[in-house]
Amino acid sequence: MIFLNIFCRVFQFVFNYGAMVLPWRKAIPVEGVGAIKEIPRLLKENGGQRPLLVTDPGLVKAGIASKLTELLEKAEVPFILYSEVEANPSVNTVNRIFELYRSEGCDCFISLGGGSAMDAAKAAAARTVRPRKSVNQMGGLLKVLKKLPLFIAVPTTAGTGSETTIAALITDTETSHKYAIMDLCLIPKFAVLDPELTAGLPPAITAATGMDALTHAVEAYLCWTYSTRESTGFALDAVKAIFENLPKVYENGADLEARQAMLKASYKAGFAFTRAGVGNIHAVAHTLGGLYNTPHGLANAVILPVVLEDYSEKVWKKLARLAEVSGVAPASPTEEEKAKAFIKAIYEMNAKMDIPRGFDFIKRDDIQRITKWAFGESNPLYPVPVVYDRARFRKIVEKLIANGSVMAAASGSPVASGKAYKIGEKCTGCTACARLCPVFAITGEKKKRHEINPLRCVECGACGRVCQSGAITDSAGKTCAPLKRSLWLKPQINQKLCSACGVCVHDCTPGALSISMPVERGDIRVYAELSAPEKCVACGLCEKHCPLGAVVMVKPEAVVAADTPAGRSSNE
Repeated sequence: MIFLNIFCRVFQFVFNYGAMVLPWRKAIPVEGVGAIKEIPRLLKENGGQRPLLVTDPGLVKAGIASKLTELLEKAEVPFILYSEVEANPSVNTVNRIFELYRSEGCDCFISLGGGSAMDAAKAAAARTVRPRKSVNQMGGLLKVLKKLPLFIAVPTTAGTGSETTIAALITDTETSHKYAIMDLCLIPKFAVLDPELTAGLPPAITAATGMDALTHAVEAYLCWTYSTRESTGFALDAVKAIFENLPKVYENGADLEARQAMLKASYKAGFAFTRAGVGNIHAVAHTLGGLYNTPHGLANAVILPVVLEDYSEKVWKKLARLAEVSGVAPASPTEEEKAKAFIKAIYEMNAKMDIPRGFDFIKRDDIQRITKWAFGESNPLYPVPVVYDRARFRKIVEKLIANGSVMAAASGSPVASGKAYKIGEKCTGCTACARLCPVFAITGEKKKRHEINPLRCVECGACGRVCQSGAITDSAGKTCAPLKRSLWLKPQINQKLCSACGVCVHDCTPGALSISMPVERGDIRVYAELSAPEKCVACGLCEKHCPLGAVVMVKPEAVVAADTPAGRSSNE
């Protein structure tokens, strides 16, 4: 550990001097209500003649993308639309955007959305100037080193800060590893900060993205080197603004003044961590995003206070300053009490916004991989106040699991009511149930008796349907009988009710559901669909969690009937 500390600190000391000569810049902000109306002018003044507009299906469905496309059409700006960016964008998505840009003869980029849309577009833009390099080969620091085409970032969330950062986070679907492409050329030319585009955000997304911005600001302020007076000032400004305005926009999303303040706070936090760096919180959050598709803002929100507690006295002085700036510092004169008050305030703000204290979905079999990836990302680059080895990262992950278990037990989960499936002595250790479980509740070694974690079991019955040995019983003690896959229920989605919110897609860990593609250019009619029925495990979580009642589990023949023209017309 002593050698690791010395190595990291020497690396960071040398890197800091090298960073001083780099051509740092900020995205030029275009701010205010209706700021997107300036985009045609920005294109014209900067030579953009045929932009590729990159966004996601949710924004198309919500009508936000049409606000921009109508502006471009009115200004007679020809454009190409790509609207298939998923949460935690993949290498494949980046390559598709790159190929579309090249085949359609585009000359600039407009990214509309949260961090996912901007990261996918930034990575694709990097490919346009480095076409012989794969996305994987550009992963890491300063692997692009070439000016990108004109890039206009239009954030629809206040949190990621991607509109002013050097990073693009991409997931390799083959390994589930999430990594960053980091290069100064990835900083967009313009950041259009229009609060009207964020006014319709659901409270949950508002909370997660706002806490993401807070994490950026806090980690940037805590770094021991790389920072400048400007980045430190921006970090303090962002922390103050977030504590003042995040509760407001969570309670009242239509408060445009507070929305504008959150956009500016996200922008400042983004610049702060771009210049000063992030830390161990992000290192863990990225692994959870890659492995479990955990929304990045949510992961940061949960991990932030856990890591700050673990840093302890190493950060008390700086956290005391943040407590004063954010208005949560007690009258006590000690730095320790002020620092602890700041951490407590984060926990309390999370609780008010229904953000948990931990995660109950982390599989123990993945802990070694999580710690390995987090350690490799953080060291030696991140200028953290405390250098973590793998054992220290494991401690954080264990705390997240423990906190998640407590939350599950207290929230009326299966363990709180005593309801959960069980595996008995007849288990042969075939692993079929573990491979099928959509909530990762089953663990065990091959050819040995498996166990079901009652804190995770949702009683979906998937395990019982594949158990051929009669080893699994339901919560009532009844032995589960195997059932042919052809007889399993399938989700039927009412297209008229579906809003393409993505809740069911996010919950579908096997990957059976997805958001549909627009039938033709300009079509905004997208919805969730059973795109890979062979992956469906009939867990019913999509039906249970759909906020609009658009999903119903039906017999397979009913799904087939619904796919006929008559079936479709009944949903429209």
